Amino acid sequence: MINKIIRDILLKTGKVIYPDVTDEEKLIEEMMRFVDLKPATTYTKSTLKRKCPSCNAEYSYQLFDISAEEQKKEESFKSEWRCLKCGFSTKSKRRITEWLNELGIDYRMQTKASLGVRMPRSIEGHTEK
Repeated sequence: MINKIIRDILLKTGKVIYPDVTDEEKLIEEMMRFVDLKPATTYTKSTLKRKCPSCNAEYSYQLFDISAEEQKKEESFKSEWRCLKCGFSTKSKRRITEWLNELGIDYRMQTKASLGVRMPRSIEGHTEK
């Protein structure tokens, strides 16, 4: 699934480049090939979940983003792997994008939420109005 804004841009641009393609999904595919983007379908959200090294619970050790304000307090840590069962965590100075690159995930057309990256603890329950 790609970001709505990027999808709209691909569709509008695609209609100019490929005026004879009327099917929107085919137009998106053509435009993604045109700009050399690969759909991020080669992973599952469980890629960002691991077996906890402390309690051994499967898929409970998840990748979290640490907010900028917490990064200042937390000695420049930028991400965290945290177990949702036992609470064990390992903080990292690596950015989320570094983890995604290491895991082989193409994140260029996605949001953190669509990738399964958890929001920072300070805003996790926040909803926009």
